[in-house]
Amino acid sequence: MNNNKTGLLRSGTSPDGLSGYTPPEPRYAGLLESDFQSGIRDTPWFKEFVRQYGEEPDLRPMSENAEVGPNYDYRKAWESGIRPESDPYDNNRQHWPSSLPDGEMLKSDTHPTAWKEHFMRQYGVNPDSLSNGITNWLVEDMGGPVGEFEEGIRGLMDQPVAQEPRDGR
Repeated sequence: MNNNKTGLLRSGTSPDGLSGYTPPEPRYAGLLESDFQSGIRDTPWFKEFVRQYGEEPDLRPMSENAEVGPNYDYRKAWESGIRPESDPYDNNRQHWPSSLPDGEMLKSDTHPTAWKEHFMRQYGVNPDSLSNGITNWLVEDMGGPVGEFEEGIRGLMDQPVAQEPRDGR
């Protein structure tokens, strides 16, 4: 029996008070934390991140509050088989997709580029591909003045995201 007054188990102590007990490893929906940590740390993305920022990325569980955790669900992405890919619009730097193939968002609403997923779902084009040609694309292909478009972008984050896959995913 555990005689610890706090009710918490000390490492090496089992619920019945026997020593030699090792608590189970934390899991995220069937994913062993050690497998996730070693796998993600072995990706080109992780190495690139450390080179670019001089520190490791925040791999804590996702949160809307940056003080509590990152604004991306790395564990859900990892468990789903999602891995970072080279982004041709960002000098082939490694980037994680914004959503799962079924449309479920991996980025929180506070993620600085979550709006891009909303944009792609609404307009069917990656905003990074537009570069300096955005005005021509808006006027000629979308048939609307830039002012209306800008207003629409501001409203994108206020709209719920449809839970359906995009074409080509």
